[in-house]
Amino acid sequence: MFKNILLFCIALISTTQLVAQESYTFGQLSDFDKNFTVYEKDSTANAVVLFEKGNNEFLVIDNKIFIEKNIM
Repeated sequence: MFKNILLFCIALISTTQLVAQESYTFGQLSDFDKNFTVYEKDSTANAVVLFEKGNNEFLVIDNKIFIEKNIM
């Protein structure tokens, strides 16, 4: 019995991992982006995020609204 449950759990986790993977297509960087050296709003920044993809979800808990940001 335990062996059957264990095999079922392994199969379920494996299937979930296969379905969860997505492929992303990246575009080409412009010359401005390639030669970008200083971010004017924060000249001490070591890196700048040029693009970010994600989902926002609103959660209601105890009559309070929370926003949950999931970055992919």
